Amino acid sequence: MKTFLFFIAVGVCIAANGQRKKTIEISATLNSVDPTLALGNIHFADTKTIEGSDFSNMSIAYGLTGKYFIAENIALRVRTIFTNKNIRESRNLYAGPNSYYDLQYHQQLLKIVPGIQWSMIQKKIAFFAGLELPMTFIGNMHEYVYNQSEISIGLQSPVLNSSTYTKEIMGGSIYGLGLFTGTNYYVSKKIAIGFEMATAFEKTKAGGDIRAHQVVTGLTPGDYNDTSQETIRQLKFADLQFSFNLTYQLR
Repeated sequence: MKTFLFFIAVGVCIAANGQRKKTIEISATLNSVDPTLALGNIHFADTKTIEGSDFSNMSIAYGLTGKYFIAENIALRVRTIFTNKNIRESRNLYAGPNSYYDLQYHQQLLKIVPGIQWSMIQKKIAFFAGLELPMTFIGNMHEYVYNQSEISIGLQSPVLNSSTYTKEIMGGSIYGLGLFTGTNYYVSKKIAIGFEMATAFEKTKAGGDIRAHQVVTGLTPGDYNDTSQETIRQLKFADLQFSFNLTYQLR
């Protein structure tokens, strides 16, 4: 934190002696989705892992970035990113029409990232890099699993056995100190398209109560509730994150 504030102070001092250009830019961004925290024995990764499964990942992370140039090549900025995780996986359990498995997973995250940026412009291309303080607020994880299987018992007609399993896992927060770099191409004086990548050294604090509810029908019907606890406390470098932006210069 002290190092970050020191660099901000240095940047402001340099700006005070430089040519002032009070420019404001607003960018709409499409971002890579943060990896899923391995809490509560989540049954899947972020990519297809089970042969023959129907896996769909409709997760999306989009946001806005505001930049205020205190000098021609120095800007104070704030990024906001909203992430909606929506993953579904289904497959036939025994290749039968009445035997299948369906998993759905939902979670939302909000990331707020203040920072300072230094830029270098060559004709229509701007190269930039800087320091930032990412703060991520993690919503509760919701997992839904439905199993249905057709079980044969001797010469009797098959019995349809099913279970519905829901789980809610407490969210948390992530704080860090990060670096970013990127480039923008100005297609006109006020409009640019660009690319950015960032990483950070982060402290994660997430988890807590895990509430599960299972309803079973068929051979062994029942209604079950379970409560447990699991937490993540870690310090580590985050995975490299990417974003594309469409930028408009207000003034």
